[in-house]
This record gives sequence, C-alpha cells and structure tokens, in this order.
Amino acid sequence: MTTPAQQTEKALIVQIEPWIDKSELRELERVIDSTFVVEHELTREFECMTEKLTGCNHAIAVCNGTMALFVGLKALGIGPGDEVIVPNFTFIASANAVILAGATPVLCEVREDSFCLDVAKAEQSVTPRTKSVMPVHLYGQSADMDEVMAFAKRHGLSVIEDAAEAIGVRFAGKHVGTFGDVGILSYYGNKTVTCGEGGMVLTNNEPEKLRSRPEGHFCSRIDWVQFLVHGFAGCCGDRPNEEDARHRSQEAGDPRSIRRGVARSAGFPAGLHRFTL
Repeated sequence: MTTPAQQTEKALIVQIEPWIDKSELRELERVIDSTFVVEHELTREFECMTEKLTGCNHAIAVCNGTMALFVGLKALGIGPGDEVIVPNFTFIASANAVILAGATPVLCEVREDSFCLDVAKAEQSVTPRTKSVMPVHLYGQSADMDEVMAFAKRHGLSVIEDAAEAIGVRFAGKHVGTFGDVGILSYYGNKTVTCGEGGMVLTNNEPEKLRSRPEGHFCSRIDWVQFLVHGFAGCCGDRPNEEDARHRSQEAGDPRSIRRGVARSAGFPAGLHRFTL
C-alpha cells in the first residue's frame, strides 16, 4: 500500500537537478595538478570563455553574483545618498548589493508578461537621487533592453544588468549583461552553468575601475576547486557536447520539468529564453 508520504515524494518537482560527470572531474584534476585553487591560469581561461560567449570586451571573475553586483555598483560610483531602481520580483541579492554599496534600492513593479522590469512604472520611481537602474533577466527571460536603455538615456542613469540567471540568454541577438554599463553573471549551484559558487562582472568599458578598487581585496575570485567547465564549454562551442545536448533534450520533454511552463511565459519574440532557475 502506498502511503501519503510516498505519494508526495513521487510528485516532488526539484528546483534543480545537477548534471556532473567525468568531464568535470578532469577539469578538477587540472586545478589540483596546478596546485593553485584561486587566481591562476584557469581563472583567466574562464574569463576568456565568458568574453567569447557574451561578446563583451571584459569579463572579471569574483566570488559570487552578489559581489559582482556590488563591485559593479561601486565602479559606477554608486554610494550613500543614491537610489537604484530594482524590480520588486527578483532574488534578494539584487537589492542587498545596492544596500551593501551604501545606496537605497527603490522597488519597481514588473511586467505581467515577462516578470521583468516595467519601464512605464519605473518612470514614476525616478527622483533627483536616482543614479542607476538594475534590470533583472529573471529565470532566463530577458528584460526589454530597448525600453530599459531608452529609459536610462532619458534620465541620465547608468545601467547595471543582473543577468545572474541568464547565461546564454540573448535579446535582439545580443547577450544580456552587455547592453548596460555593467552586467553580471552567477555560477551558483542552481544556475545553467555552475562553479558551485562564483560570479562574473561584464563590461565593455575600461576594466581598471573594477580590478583596482579596494573592495577587490575582500571579494576573492572564483575558487577553482569548484570550477566545472564542461557545460560552459558546450555553450561556447569550444568542443562538441552531444551527451549534454541529449540530456537537455530529454529534460525539456519531461512532464515534471517546470521549464516547459517557463517557456510558455516568455514575453519577447526578440529574446532567446534559457529556461533557468
């Protein structure tokens, strides 16, 4: 006889299902053989792979997505007395990074069709203290960056894109995180590509401000003992990954997968949705 507990377990929809195999083990062996777990050749290799994938001029690795947002905000000169417009439907790190920088997050409504920043509502949030806007590309769905960039230009605001959940996501053919002054990616355990922990700052501007700020001393770079490059290499096209493609195709057809529902909620025909949590 099946108990209610057993029935619940069978119906469980997990938030993430990590897929790691011997390819990741080989990458970890490279790290161990180098005897460096941070700040070594693999760090720059991963940054270069990110630059290739996103098309940005500079990718700078940090310890996590929250710190990437903090570093980006400080590089933009955001601090006490400033306000940053942040969507009210996002992970708490978006607002926390603004507070950590000494500024005030101003929460703004999101669109019903995409759950991303509603620019029309953001117009009502602008004050003399508003210095920046932070569009969040939520669950792999891009914000409407044409609208966001036009809004920022009208009000003289900087743009920092939270693309933590949007590795591989494009809007109008351009990778998100590369439209604004600064963008960020996350490699936490529930992301499309994971290092266990880790973040990346993206910019097409001069990167010296990001590399040389004092806070860089405590925002350590990605711990390469956690570096899992296998899936990322497949995204970049650096080497074929047919097994990965088969696995993801099977997952997309799995009726338990909530990614199918997310796909139906995609708001913009111009965007490439990546179906992530």
